Amino acid sequence: MNKQAVEVFSRKVTADEYTIWFQSPPEISQTEWVDRGFGIDGNFVIITVTDRAYVRDGKIRPRVSGDEPQSPIEARMDVEGSIAERLGQAGRDVEFK
Repeated sequence: MNKQAVEVFSRKVTADEYTIWFQSPPEISQTEWVDRGFGIDGNFVIITVTDRAYVRDGKIRPRVSGDEPQSPIEARMDVEGSIAERLGQAGRDVEFK
């Protein structure tokens, strides 16, 4: 059985900033994505990731003083991993673009 894939787009905005966006499958509500720290722009789930973004318990939050410092690319990898994990739980594959 093949899972339906969700296309997740990522673009470098500046040297220290990435924007990630995708259309959420209908089985995951926009409210859940907002609760996880994402924004909604029309039909897209969107987030801007910098070195200050941190994933805690599946939610993206600002880094606080006790968190280990990370580079923007490490933060992006954590956010993309969180997206892939949640979409996988919903029975979807992820196709990064």
